[in-house]
Amino acid sequence: MQQAAISLKEPFHVSIPLPGSKNISRLALVIAALANGVSEISNLIIDDDIAALINTLRQLGIAIQLNELTRSCIIAGGNGKFPKNQTTLWCTDNPENAMLLLAACAAAGGIYYSDSSARLRQYAFQPLITILHRQGIQFIPDDISSLPFTLISMDGLTGDKILLDEPPSSHLLAALLVMSPFAKSALRLMFPVNSIQAEIDIICDLMGQFDVVVHHIHQGELAIPVPQQYQASTCMIEPDASLAVYFLAAAAISHGQIFIPLMKRESRQPNVKILGILDKMGCLIEENNKGLSLKGPDKLNGIDINVRSFSDLFVALCAIAPFAKTAVRISHIGKTSKPEMQLMSQVKNLLMKMGIHIESDENWIRIFPSQFTGTTFDASIDYRIGIMGYIMGLKTSNIIINNAESIALTHPDFFTLWNKLNEPCELI
Repeated sequence: MQQAAISLKEPFHVSIPLPGSKNISRLALVIAALANGVSEISNLIIDDDIAALINTLRQLGIAIQLNELTRSCIIAGGNGKFPKNQTTLWCTDNPENAMLLLAACAAAGGIYYSDSSARLRQYAFQPLITILHRQGIQFIPDDISSLPFTLISMDGLTGDKILLDEPPSSHLLAALLVMSPFAKSALRLMFPVNSIQAEIDIICDLMGQFDVVVHHIHQGELAIPVPQQYQASTCMIEPDASLAVYFLAAAAISHGQIFIPLMKRESRQPNVKILGILDKMGCLIEENNKGLSLKGPDKLNGIDINVRSFSDLFVALCAIAPFAKTAVRISHIGKTSKPEMQLMSQVKNLLMKMGIHIESDENWIRIFPSQFTGTTFDASIDYRIGIMGYIMGLKTSNIIINNAESIALTHPDFFTLWNKLNEPCELI
């Protein structure tokens, strides 16, 4: 699909409700399924991955009433058990779903034949399987590292100390934390410190909403006392900050104003840091009990900023940098991964193709105010490249986005929401 980016003739003033964070939505659903009582979860994101997770929980016997129109659901939790404790666990092709489900089944007890799509069969679950083995969980075949296999949990998790030799992914840590209250003895997680502290805080905060306490001993060590039990909760999922970044950037360069219901500056999501950056660049940010608004200035200030990851923040800042009064320098904290280096290279090439003056090195880029022309952005390279085209297109003519449908794979509501920038409405 090829699209021309929307160009705005005048600043917009819109209120745009964004869907909830996928990671938080996923966690809330699994925790609610294990909780004691009936929980209500609102502002869910409803996409293929979340729909698949809900379907699998239903196959495990959990009663879920989903309202896609209001993005909410009611879940009757199993009080630490799944009603069907001997069944097939279908994990589709999402590894994050699969890790949470496998950990939940290990904690709940039962016999689960687990399988997935051909794509997920290539995914190595060895770190989680090794830990579950040590916690007393059996697998058939015994030496398996990928799906399909049978998970047997008859005596529950042993608890005690789990020592990880390498920094865990946020998804592995989420799976271990979600199952931790069901161990026979207090569980202590010890791992090398890495850059996922924000994700740890999000998981622990959510567990706290369901009445389970996690103690932060120090960086790289968490303790979960037992016995504890998840209790039913009314849970509002925060708007997805990774998607909010792009809409806030749009308001910043267009001198417009956007209101995002439910969004808060104190959110633990890492990408909320865009608010502090745009504040320094001259945007006016106001917050009330209903959400947050941002108004773009007549002209953005240049800035020298460090970011932890060359991902959503990096792309959004590169899109708005040429519109600032002075140069914008973006540098990366820490080691630059290969995907991040590739993304930076793609962005640099696009900016130079448009005639934008830049200076750069391996882990930084300086973008100068420039007169530039439109070009073609290919979202199939990286969906964020496509979104960058839509942001710059608001103030630049002749920007075309090829393979725009790639954006919807990560943000299924993007186009519906983006088109609202042309729809006048009364701000809250």
